[in-house]
Amino acid sequence: MKFGFYVSNGATRLTKAIALMQSNEALSEMVPNIAFILRDSVHHDELKTLCSASHIHLYQLDIERHEKAERSITVSDMLSEMIETMNVDYLFVFGSRVLKGELLIRCKKKIINFHPSLLPAFPGVRSIDQAVNYGSILAGNTAHFIDEGIDTGEVILQNISVLKQPVNYDEILDKQIPMLIQLMYWLSEERIS
Repeated sequence: MKFGFYVSNGATRLTKAIALMQSNEALSEMVPNIAFILRDSVHHDELKTLCSASHIHLYQLDIERHEKAERSITVSDMLSEMIETMNVDYLFVFGSRVLKGELLIRCKKKIINFHPSLLPAFPGVRSIDQAVNYGSILAGNTAHFIDEGIDTGEVILQNISVLKQPVNYDEILDKQIPMLIQLMYWLSEERIS
């Protein structure tokens, strides 16, 4: 089973997940299954070092050099080509661009997004802030298949926690890491259909 990743900015969650996989003998078997990572920004950081050490192909796209109206389709087209070229089975998304176009048709139920809310509540951007502003006492994360809508795809897995004040964003977002690892195993074992 081969996995691809699309990430944005510092790619903190994926960086932590790969570091965990590398340091844990039981999880290390998953690292060779990562075919590529596409990041829509250019950074020289821990992710780059981890990818180099693990022989993971890291592609960094300076999305700011592209016209704003074309950024989502540029990323989508690149991902579509990379998935086909590298025979990737599933794509995990921790990125900020809305994927669209032919990619969504060709890869239906093969692209999984990680969203920091308990969907269907608080879709879109700044979902943790949406929950706080609403007065919610619960926070969580959702892994769902991507479809043509924004955070409307079929839910695969969720986790939940109490929303504490002050809000610790990393504490909430870091709970996506065990979700990712669980999904990688379940997909490899064909337990998700």
